[in-house]
This record gives sequence, structure tokens and C-alpha cells, in this order.
Amino acid sequence: MSFDLHTVYAWIDATESKVDDMTGKLVFTPRMDKDLHVVLSGASYDPEVDARFLSAEDVLEIDREEVRNGSISIQASKFDSLAMGMQLSDPMMGGDGPHMNASHRFAAQRVDADATYPMAANTLGSRTQYTMTFDELGHAPGEAISGSLVIAVVAGDNDPAGVVTGSMTVDFSAPLIGERIAECNRGEGRNSTCEILP
Repeated sequence: MSFDLHTVYAWIDATESKVDDMTGKLVFTPRMDKDLHVVLSGASYDPEVDARFLSAEDVLEIDREEVRNGSISIQASKFDSLAMGMQLSDPMMGGDGPHMNASHRFAAQRVDADATYPMAANTLGSRTQYTMTFDELGHAPGEAISGSLVIAVVAGDNDPAGVVTGSMTVDFSAPLIGERIAECNRGEGRNSTCEILP
């Protein structure tokens, strides 16, 4: 189980948008609680290129590379309350401070054509715990978010004996990019109302 990560970036979700009924334009208002998003992708691409103008082949290749090489996605709430050295956990251990949601997909396992297979496959523990520590917290595009993410696979209460457990640490330094281009490329880009603002 491993990752082969090529593209790393972050953005701060500081505004919310809605289409004005009268003008048909997007209207932006500041969020009370900002969210930090960090993406670690096994695909090679420029996250600041407007994905609406990529070819279908390029988009499919990005998806294929992520499947081959793995990916990690992190979302941390209450960005203005985060501090260097702070640790966040998913699942959250309680309290009303900043919290984190994370997910990952390991790189696909390459198997030789003449490989032999064990009689029974190893079973991973059914629970995943994430712990992130921040080393640097930039606030503007071009600055960086850096730290480390520990991914721990642990046994669940109903897992059989002998399940495989373990942990790995992923260190990262993610440059911040603009919020609108990040949001458009992560989902709104297929919507004609997505406008890239200066």
C-alpha cells in the first residue's frame, strides 16, 4: 500500500456564492467559518488551469493517473482558528473546535503476468484514523500549507483476528491557489454559471 503523488495544492473556501435571480450573475458573500481544502493527487496536472478547457482525453487521463498512483483529500474546518503545531483528527475526538474530514485511495497494485496468488487474501482492519499536524499556514495564494498526515488502519470491533493494521506518514507542502479556480475545477466547472474572477 503506497502513494505516488505528483500534484499537491490547497485552497481556502472563504466565500459562498449563489446566482442572483434578477441579474443571473454569481453573488459572493464571506463565510463565517472558512474551510481549508488540501489535495494530494497521483495525477500530473496544473491545478490553476481552467479544467473546462481541457480535452475529454486529458480529463480521463487525470482520472486514470489518480487510480494508478493514489490520492488523498483533506478538509479542515474553521481555518481562522487553526495554528501551527495544532493536531486534528478524523474521526474527531470531541469538542467544538476545528475538525477534519479526510479520505484516501492507495495506488493500484501492479501485478506481474506470472505472479502467483496466496490461498487467502490479507484483510485490512476496517477502521481508518487520520491525524494531521500543521507546520505552516499560509493565507494567500502563492503561500503554503504544510504539515504531515498520519494514516492509520486499525482493527474494528467486529473484525476477525489477524487483520492487517499499520500506519504511514505523508509529509506535504501545498501551495495555496485561488478559491474560484479550485472550486470550478473540483465540480462547478461543468456548470455554465462558473465564472473565474480575477
